[in-house]
Amino acid sequence: MASIRKRVWKTNGVEKTAWVVDYTDQAGKRRLKTFATKKEADAWAVTARHEVKQGVHTPVSVSITVAEAFERWIADCEANGLEYGTLLQRRQHLAYRAVGGQGEAINAHHAARKSVR
Repeated sequence: MASIRKRVWKTNGVEKTAWVVDYTDQAGKRRLKTFATKKEADAWAVTARHEVKQGVHTPVSVSITVAEAFERWIADCEANGLEYGTLLQRRQHLAYRAVGGQGEAINAHHAARKSVR
């Protein structure tokens, strides 16, 4: 079960606030996520509870990057014996369009849904 609490602290004499969602993931590990507003925290907590219940929740701290997702995709394509031209095209897509040096974190539950299909 998730709980939401207000956190107040001072930095250089300035009082700051945040809302913290404290929850347990499907593996039983305690997790925290911080938000600027209570409304954001409430909305995220509802989604997280549902994802945990479904067994598809992946915390950002253990999520993969776009680059890692594409590398896994290429490895899967190779393992499935795709033709050389197909692999070449996908590698070029990876190099020039998809990642572009960003390596940004992706929302892992979207990746999980795609892997189930």
